[in-house]
Amino acid sequence: IAFLVCVQGVAMGFVMPAFGKPAGHIVSIGAFSAGVIVYTMVVYRTIDRMQGRIVRQNEELEATNAVSRAVAGSLNIERTMDRVLENIMSITSAAAGEIVIYDEDGEEPRRFVAGPQSELDALSELVAVGDPATAGTKDVPRRSADLKVIPLSGHGREIGAIRLLRDEGQLYGDESDSFLSGIGAQVAMAVMAGALYEDVIRRQRTAQALYAIAVEITSLENAQEVLWPIAEHAREMLRADAVAISLFDHAGAGLTLAAHSGRPE
Repeated sequence: IAFLVCVQGVAMGFVMPAFGKPAGHIVSIGAFSAGVIVYTMVVYRTIDRMQGRIVRQNEELEATNAVSRAVAGSLNIERTMDRVLENIMSITSAAAGEIVIYDEDGEEPRRFVAGPQSELDALSELVAVGDPATAGTKDVPRRSADLKVIPLSGHGREIGAIRLLRDEGQLYGDESDSFLSGIGAQVAMAVMAGALYEDVIRRQRTAQALYAIAVEITSLENAQEVLWPIAEHAREMLRADAVAISLFDHAGAGLTLAAHSGRPE
């Protein structure tokens, strides 16, 4: 309505007095047609941009849900990281990617990769060299702008990173940064949960091994030869006056003193 009012006002106030009726009408129709074309192009461009943004948001939401399912589906770090990296590569269209998990010293003992070997080599070179523009001597086919690093934080320190190598001409905008930061938070939680799970499994296996050793010791006919040094070391470590080791008899009805160290009482 505002557009029509403006066109009519211009036609009545300037075009008609200047050109007269026949020519004025023609000029008015031409201006109106040009205005309609420009208005249509602006509206189309706006709708297309909004549609592209909605499609992108839906894709990111789908990828986030896929990462969430992968994180919640398993406590195994290897299986989880492979699935997460596959989803991230799919949504970002990255040429290569990797997830590295640091140990307490900041090293990279665990590394999960995806992509062609040539692109992985380029990614490793960028990580090792940094910016080729300032590296000086080493020839690296990609620039540091092609590398995207998403840090993984937990327990007050950096526990790892997601590194992506983009395709030629691909850009990582502010929306991608927000999306990847959310993915990084989920991956960090998965890493911490997986580390806790592995620690529990390791402790369980240690306990089972110690139990098996204890069974073997107690099954020996002359277990005192093994238990006496154990009692002596336990007394020294605990700084105790005396240490006694008692074993159940075969029926499990009572305890029998098998070894002791220190004062006999």
